[in-house]
Amino acid sequence: FEPVQRAICQKSRQESWWHADETTWRVFELPEGKLTHRWYLWVFVSESAVVYILDPRRSCAVLQQHLGGVEEGILCVDRYAVYKSFAKNKTGIILAFCWTHQRRDFLKLECSWPQLKGWSQQWVHHIGAIFHLNHQRLSYQRGSAGFAEADQALREAIGVMQRKRDSELRQPRMDGECISVLKSLKSHWEGLKVFLDHPHIPMDNSEAERRMRGPALGRKNYYGSGSIWSARLTSSLFSIFQTLLKWNINPRIWLLEYLSACAHAGGVPPKKVSSFLPWKMSARQRRRMELKRIRDGPSSA
Repeated sequence: FEPVQRAICQKSRQESWWHADETTWRVFELPEGKLTHRWYLWVFVSESAVVYILDPRRSCAVLQQHLGGVEEGILCVDRYAVYKSFAKNKTGIILAFCWTHQRRDFLKLECSWPQLKGWSQQWVHHIGAIFHLNHQRLSYQRGSAGFAEADQALREAIGVMQRKRDSELRQPRMDGECISVLKSLKSHWEGLKVFLDHPHIPMDNSEAERRMRGPALGRKNYYGSGSIWSARLTSSLFSIFQTLLKWNINPRIWLLEYLSACAHAGGVPPKKVSSFLPWKMSARQRRRMELKRIRDGPSSA
């Protein structure tokens, strides 16, 4: 599977924007110098490819490993400091922060301080309105009169939110917990506004989180990987299967054809794997491997 994995990684690096996220993973083999079984599973989701990387580090080194040679692009992420550190040394990399994470700040605040629920819900409502206005904007073709009108309404709403934030930060008797959330909103503001000038960029990082759901459910059932080699194989197959699903290709059919090609080659990868890469397949090949969706019948709940 290594040639296919390398091709997917290369395709990912050629893209112009990515979602990124990371979660814990356990590897029950200790390499020299490592004292715990905790590793990290990273994911990079682009328009055409999904790349998973298992690494013992939760550091900027992993970003350098995958995107170190990339000089320009937009990275959709949460507010973890490693992403900020990576972009700091890459003038062409723009960070697009997640509005869903920003919204959670207000929801967590009201859980800890119920007396602030009214204030918190006002902000949650404002953020929901921004999502709605952006959804309306994207319903029009870019360049159309409808898009221009919706874009103007969206930018005005963002301006109102910015003025409200600054006004509340100047209030002398504002609760400290509220000030902390508003300061975070202000410090990440430029990254939160990236979607305005780049309408193709989502407002949240939910795509990466969705791609982590399968591995996270698996981790809760089989706890991780028993050895380093199996961990590497796991991340490689996650990458291949999720990339296939992104192209609506049935992994079972793909596996059958790919492993048959390996068998015909004498138990090694075929010399050319291009015919097994979704973006290089012919339309006929993709139709043959298409993932058939089972529709619910009339009696389904």
